[in-house]
Amino acid sequence: MLLVLDDAHHLGSADSAELVMRLARGLSGGHRLLVAARSLVASLEGLWALEGAVRLDTSALAFTTEEAAQLIESRLGHRPPPHDARLLVEATDGWATALAVAARGYGVDGVGALTLPRGPDLIAAPLRGTLGALRPGDRQALVQLAHLPFLSPRAV
Repeated sequence: MLLVLDDAHHLGSADSAELVMRLARGLSGGHRLLVAARSLVASLEGLWALEGAVRLDTSALAFTTEEAAQLIESRLGHRPPPHDARLLVEATDGWATALAVAARGYGVDGVGALTLPRGPDLIAAPLRGTLGALRPGDRQALVQLAHLPFLSPRAV
């Protein structure tokens, strides 16, 4: 069993952190706990001392050029040239969601080869298409949320 605790940066009380620590210490055999957080609260730092604990940061999760090429190929049925895959990784910092959005910007030329849109931002064009498909009221609501650095669970 894999138990996932997402948004653990919201754990503000000592009781909640202690509950997570007790849970982590009590897992047996092949069971695992995945704790995802923007930053780990100090009361959970003890997780790293537990046997088998592994810490992954954003660089460990970033797609490589080869992985990005595989993702594009799986979504579009065509493999991008290595140069284009490298440009996509550089433009997105290897972030999977941004790579998936950027894949929507690809076209296919007359001979069936992928064509990457040129320009300074490989993600803007596909996002414009997505935003353009929204109803005006939904687009206005999204604009109101876009500038916020963090959405609290209560606001969502």
